[in-house]
Order: sequence, then structure tokens, then C-alpha cells
Amino acid sequence: MNPLRRKSSKSTSWNSGQVERKDGGFMLQTNVSHKMLRTDTVMDMLLDMYRTQPKNVHKAARNEIVGQIVMTRYNSKTYRVDEIDWSKSPSSTFEDRRKNRMSFVQYYKEAYNIQIRDPDQPLLVHISKPKRNYPSVEEVTIYLIPELCALTGLSASVRCDYTAKKDITSHTRLDPRERVRALK
Repeated sequence: MNPLRRKSSKSTSWNSGQVERKDGGFMLQTNVSHKMLRTDTVMDMLLDMYRTQPKNVHKAARNEIVGQIVMTRYNSKTYRVDEIDWSKSPSSTFEDRRKNRMSFVQYYKEAYNIQIRDPDQPLLVHISKPKRNYPSVEEVTIYLIPELCALTGLSASVRCDYTAKKDITSHTRLDPRERVRALK
């Protein structure tokens, strides 16, 4: 059994490569990369905060979630959480690209065939900054549904757990032979 399962995290691996001209020929450089993805969602974390700190949930959520990187389950993209909008929810409406008003619940059902379970949860906010190569592109605000987002990286409790860190290291640091096997 994967030792990371008991820590509410899993490691996602992928291969990357690049080809370069070198000494009159070509060189292929490959690598195995890992990303730590927690198995619980941001919504699970918020619900836990409501249970343990009901009077300070906004402050606790801001401290724990804002600044973190999340991965969406429906398209596997990562986003930095810039804020939590407690005034909006999946029931809130927005204007889509065709200028139609629709709720986030309706959008996720139509676009991804996903039924939002909690229509009253707050929304996570990501503000995409213009890229260096495309300075003319303006900032775009992206709203994310907490129940569809998993935090990446390690939780504070796992970072402090020596045994968990040792398990993770043994899973992600490969010697050259294991790295070649992982690339096959």
C-alpha cells in the first residue's frame, strides 16, 4: 500500500523531456516529476474549520487557504488562491463568454457534468496576472468551487511528521535505475 494514502495525500508522477542539439547530434533529456496532491478537498478543510473554530472560521480559512495552490478535479489545472469570497456561492450568477447569465451550479453541470453538492459554500478567488510575454492581456478573476479543489503540497501536520516525510522521500526520490524504470 502506498504510505502516502494514510496521510490524506497522494503523489502524482509525470514524465517530461526535452531534446537539445549537442556535439553534432541530439540529446534527449527526460525526468520524472512528482506533485503532492491532498485527497481531501478545500471544502473538507472548511467544514473541519466550521466544526473546530465556528467563531473564527473566516480568519482560520484566510490563514490556511489563501496563498495555497489548489488543483481542480475536473481539468487538473492548478491555481493560487488569492482570496475567499464569502459573499458569493455556487448559486451566484455570472456572465459567460456568450453574454448569458448562469449560476456556477448550472455551468459545472453543463460544462463538466458535475453536480455541486453544496450550493452555499463560499468561492475561492484566483486572479490571473498578465504573463511577461503577453503584457497586453488583462487580469482575469477566476472563481473556484471548494468541493472541486484539492490542495497541493503537504499540510502543516505532515511537514512536521518525520515518518511521513521519510515515506514521501522514499516514494519521490529515485535512484538512477528506478528513474529509468519509471520512464518506461
